[in-house]
Amino acid sequence: MAPPAISDNKGMTLIEVLISLLLFLIVALALLQTSILSMDQNVANVLRDEAVSIADQRMSELRDKSIDDPDLNDTGGLWKSETSITRNIRNASVSFTPKRRISTVDQVTRRVEVEVDWTWMGKTMTHNISSIARSQ
Repeated sequence: MAPPAISDNKGMTLIEVLISLLLFLIVALALLQTSILSMDQNVANVLRDEAVSIADQRMSELRDKSIDDPDLNDTGGLWKSETSITRNIRNASVSFTPKRRISTVDQVTRRVEVEVDWTWMGKTMTHNISSIARSQ
C-alpha cells in the first residue's frame, strides 16, 4: 500500500481570503459603532456637566441674596424663566435655559429650585436642584 500523497498547498484560497475579509469587516463595523456611541455619550456628559455648573452658579447667586430680594419672591408654584445661556461645546452652540421656582415655607424661609433645560440631538434634557434659603 502506497503512502498518502503530500499536498503542496502553501497559500490561502480566494474563498478563505474573502471569508477573512468579511469577518474583519464585521468586527471593524462593530468597533466603529461602539466608538460613535462612546463619542455621543461623552458629549452628553459634557453638556450635563455644563448644565450642573450653570444650575450651581445660579443657585449660589440666589442663596447669597437677602430673603427680601425680589428674586426670592414666591412664584406661586410656577417656573420663572431666565435669560438663556449659550455655550460653544465641541464646535456646537448649545442653549441652556435656567428657570427658578420659589416657594414660601415661612416668613424667613424659602424653598429655592433651579432647573436648567437644554436640547441635544432632538431631545430636551433637564437638570434640577433645590435648596433652602433662610434669613438670619
